Amino acid sequence: MFAEENQIQSEHNHGAITSLQSNIKSPNNIRYFLPDLSYQQLDNTEQPKIGLEGYYALLVEQQQDNLVESEIQYFYKNGRPFSSKPVDLFSLEKTNLEIEPTPHPAEHNVYNSGKTWQFKVRFNGKPLDNSLVTLETENGTKIELKTDINGFISIIFPEDFTDIKPGLRANQPAGFRLTANTEQESKKYSFSFVGKYHVSPSHWQTLEGGFWVAVFGLLFGVLISLRLKSKPLKPKKYQG
Repeated sequence: MFAEENQIQSEHNHGAITSLQSNIKSPNNIRYFLPDLSYQQLDNTEQPKIGLEGYYALLVEQQQDNLVESEIQYFYKNGRPFSSKPVDLFSLEKTNLEIEPTPHPAEHNVYNSGKTWQFKVRFNGKPLDNSLVTLETENGTKIELKTDINGFISIIFPEDFTDIKPGLRANQPAGFRLTANTEQESKKYSFSFVGKYHVSPSHWQTLEGGFWVAVFGLLFGVLISLRLKSKPLKPKKYQG
């Protein structure tokens, strides 16, 4: 529900996930964080129109007994200019267990396959070391990693796309989920960072580069050949 209702809300949507199903079926705490770091308490996952330019975060939680499950998506939206630093929203303490992108892709950038991205896992604002983090992608990849002493993990998004076409817009992005779990004082916490990643441009840039090298090489060869043909031959002197 969470993913499906929000995948078309933003012009520059770095968070929408496509077919991966949300782990949270009955959320009882939904907060919508704004570029000015304030938040609105919502009754459902439909994002209200704010009108400010910048990053937004939609945090959905489900609390029952001794288990707290949280899921977050980030969105970039156009609107009235607003002076804010995206890193302030990403690093803002929004719930107990969190996965923070460090850094998040810039406004017009995206997560790409084959590239390394770093994330930080923290609990109550403090780094969570030696914590297991699972990456699941819509294309079927599953990877497990552990955070270092400072709570960081480095992830290379997998090259698990098929039928790749030249051009970023010619290839549909795939959804991914990063999940961390911890138990603190007999209470279990699960947090998921959901988003999407794209095919690496290197797939067609390499082909395009090779094509143009071949074209320029062919043209250069033709020009040299024409120049040699147009150049008169000098008669050789007979030496008897």
